[in-house]
Amino acid sequence: MSRLSPVMASGSRRANLTRWIDDYIEEVAVGTPWWVLVGGFGVGMPLAEGLAALVFRIRYQSGTYVIALLVGVAFGFGLRLIARERERYRAEALDRSGDLEALRKLGWREFEIVVGEALRRNGFPVVKERGGFRADGGIDLIAEGHRKRIAVQCKHWRAWTVSASRVRELYGTVKGGSFTEGWLVTCGSFTSVARSWAGGKELRLMDGKELAAYVSGVELPAMEVTVPAGRQAETEWKCPNCGAALQRLKNSKDGSQFWGCPSQACGWTFNDPPASRERVFCDRGHPMVERRTKRGGSFWGCSMYPSCQRKRLIAMMFA
Repeated sequence: MSRLSPVMASGSRRANLTRWIDDYIEEVAVGTPWWVLVGGFGVGMPLAEGLAALVFRIRYQSGTYVIALLVGVAFGFGLRLIARERERYRAEALDRSGDLEALRKLGWREFEIVVGEALRRNGFPVVKERGGFRADGGIDLIAEGHRKRIAVQCKHWRAWTVSASRVRELYGTVKGGSFTEGWLVTCGSFTSVARSWAGGKELRLMDGKELAAYVSGVELPAMEVTVPAGRQAETEWKCPNCGAALQRLKNSKDGSQFWGCPSQACGWTFNDPPASRERVFCDRGHPMVERRTKRGGSFWGCSMYPSCQRKRLIAMMFA
């Protein structure tokens, strides 16, 4: 059995310590108000000292509690300053990457930082950086939020097309670890085989165009719907599940419109149909697959079902 040399073992321990400190700052300090950190550590240090005195029967001088308070306050301020510098650098990197061309000009390390910051701004409060030459199983980022833990792999490839083998590797990592999804993002594109293989699995493939939209804060650009001539939009569509005429409804929260089945026994809802059958996504950015109801009706269903239950209609010209 091979053993690590003392130098390699020492380097591994330093890397693990650095990673632990990095994760601690990410989970505790980033996004936390300064007064919470200062107050928490300022109160926590004297309390910890008092608890140690009780457990180990140590008698401290009264002045040591004041010193512990000052150390805690300084520690809290230091953590916040480090976190603020991180946030500033990430925000500036993201602001410089508003389109696909800007993303392609980034270095591979800065590319990972931009993707991580985009994830934070899109609802993932904790994003742990795992990139570089010490990446965990090919994972560059771990995003946590919405009861999800996502393994993100970044391929800053401008000329190469990401093949199905890379997708399979990520899927193996997702299944082998405690992840709910796997995302593969690239400045380039994916082969049709890779797209097809990822369908119906806990995977999201994000090419350059989709990534540029995501970084800009837009899940996907709006898709135009071709309405057959001579038809009224309100009476055009029938529910694939029960056959009832769908009604045009409005979301009271964001004002967006969708199609709803009036039947209480059904109650299915649908988003507008896409303009074509190629690369269909739900409004959360997940790829969709064609499904059929028990009646034989066709509709687009999210490939992330049941975690995402979005549905879209299939245009009559494609039915």
